[in-house]
Amino acid sequence: MREMKDSGIEWIGDIPKNWIVMPIKYYFSVGRGRVISVNDLHDDGKYPVYSSQTENNGCFGYLRTYDFSGPAITWTTDGAKAGTVFFRDGKYNCTNVCGILKIKNQYKQTSDLHFLTYAISVVAFANKRYDINGFKIMNNEMANIRYAIPPYEEQQKIATFLDKKCTEIDALTKDIEKQIENLQQYKKSVITESVTKGLDPNVEMKSTDNKWFSKIPTSWSLKPIKYLFDIVSGSTPLSTESSFWDGDVKWVTPADFKTEDMYVSEGKRNITTAGYRSCSTSILPKDSIIFTKRAPIGTVAISSEELCTNQGCLGLIPKNSEVDTKFFYFVFSVFQEFFELYGSGTTFKEISASVFSNLRFVCPSIKEQKSIAEHLDDVCLRINSVIKSKQQQLTTLADYKKSLIFEYVTGKKEV
Repeated sequence: MREMKDSGIEWIGDIPKNWIVMPIKYYFSVGRGRVISVNDLHDDGKYPVYSSQTENNGCFGYLRTYDFSGPAITWTTDGAKAGTVFFRDGKYNCTNVCGILKIKNQYKQTSDLHFLTYAISVVAFANKRYDINGFKIMNNEMANIRYAIPPYEEQQKIATFLDKKCTEIDALTKDIEKQIENLQQYKKSVITESVTKGLDPNVEMKSTDNKWFSKIPTSWSLKPIKYLFDIVSGSTPLSTESSFWDGDVKWVTPADFKTEDMYVSEGKRNITTAGYRSCSTSILPKDSIIFTKRAPIGTVAISSEELCTNQGCLGLIPKNSEVDTKFFYFVFSVFQEFFELYGSGTTFKEISASVFSNLRFVCPSIKEQKSIAEHLDDVCLRINSVIKSKQQQLTTLADYKKSLIFEYVTGKKEV
């Protein structure tokens, strides 16, 4: 067991005696990107633009010129992805939500940037804070954070070890993510097959004049949504009037649910009775369908409680006992791309209540609606159970990777 000492940094604890502690600004020059919009991008550009996203290695487009070159470490300064760290090299650009760390000349020969990338990822994760605008770790904060640095040879050993282990973990992660994607596609195909053709594989089919439902069982019909549901729009009370907010009336926005959740019982914030009366939202009874008309179009859920919505949602209340809410939830859940085609707008797409209400969908008998819904409930429950298990595996792998990196870049474990 090697000799340890107190690092003087609460979140790190003890470090090996021969490691040193210094603020990031002593080791790196600290910079930041600039404002770059999608309108600045070029199809023929060859220099990547890195932003706050994590997909595609953080790249969201290309420019014909570059602002930075050579190896550096970038981190996302604010927003939901704050603290996300990447190693960068070559010629590239960064947006204003990217902080940039470039090793100072006097340390270049005694520093392993791959090790430092792992170290900074731990630093960023441990030191990001939360304010009303989300997670943040700004340039001045990053510059003054202290962290532990081992001798150069040990940096190299740790980096080589972590490269190997993280590559193994990442490969396993990608494999599980692909399995989840395949399961989700399978579930969608099962739902689509059931709600467009029914459960009898030998059922007689008929042609229709609808390109989306060109063939349906002979006993089924196509009906506009307005013939099946009463459709009501939501609204939002005045945001600056405190007496309208944080009451007992449940109020839902598009950000409060996902289609795969099936049910929604409340939103992140309630409104008061005065707030409800002040605007044109309506109370939806239990077992209504909530449909998002924008940002994004076509997310659906079933209300498990009485509630109302903002203007980003439409409420669908069954007109009579011949309409099964759960069947139509399954129908709408697999046609998001279809709904998107009917959206319009410049800032963001939105489908109007009038356009939505006139769209025609399949309508079997109530007996068959319930039978299909029951079948899909059972199938989706089993598929979702497998997906949940695999998502837990991803969480376990992510936690293990973070723990592994922390243990080695703080000297708790030795290569």
